[in-house]
Amino acid sequence: MRKINRGSRWVLTAVLVSSPFILGTSNSGCTDKRAREMTFQQPAVKLEHSVERDNINKRLQLANDPTQIMWIYGLSDMGNVVFSSPVVGKVTSSTKRLEPRTMGGNNSITGYIGDDSYQTNEIMSADGTYGESDPYVFWFTPEQQYFQWNGKYILSNAPLRLERPILNMRDIDNEELARAQLASQALKQGKLVNNNLEVLK
Repeated sequence: MRKINRGSRWVLTAVLVSSPFILGTSNSGCTDKRAREMTFQQPAVKLEHSVERDNINKRLQLANDPTQIMWIYGLSDMGNVVFSSPVVGKVTSSTKRLEPRTMGGNNSITGYIGDDSYQTNEIMSADGTYGESDPYVFWFTPEQQYFQWNGKYILSNAPLRLERPILNMRDIDNEELARAQLASQALKQGKLVNNNLEVLK
């Protein structure tokens, strides 16, 4: 039994000594050796302060200020600016939610379609519906008008001087806006409104 154990130890020792990973003769061994040498000869700088984290914190503070005025510029597929708009607060993505969309593990929720029940892992949205919206961003102007955009855009807290944006939210049709406000009030009162925003009697 002792001879077998010594033989086993001898075989194990031979395998370890002849292993290319120990001697560094394989490609992976050479790569590791070079990496160790480079780390020793030129060690990475130990940061005492991260400017990257500064930038992220500044962005979060800026974006979370409800009184911050920004400007958004919508871009066409050709890169032309097709509109500009002031933004109060921040621009928000349609994919942001106030509730989780699914449950973890094997948990399921009982939902209802009429009198029929079903099991699902999807949680109902805050507006009482399921599913996804088309991706877009939305924002409010300083006058609290709502806009959304589903294309490329530039966002900045400094206005840009542009020669000819095709649309400019500062050029709002105030007459049309006044009709829309009256139409909205009429709808809240249960009245009918046509597509010309005319209240029907």
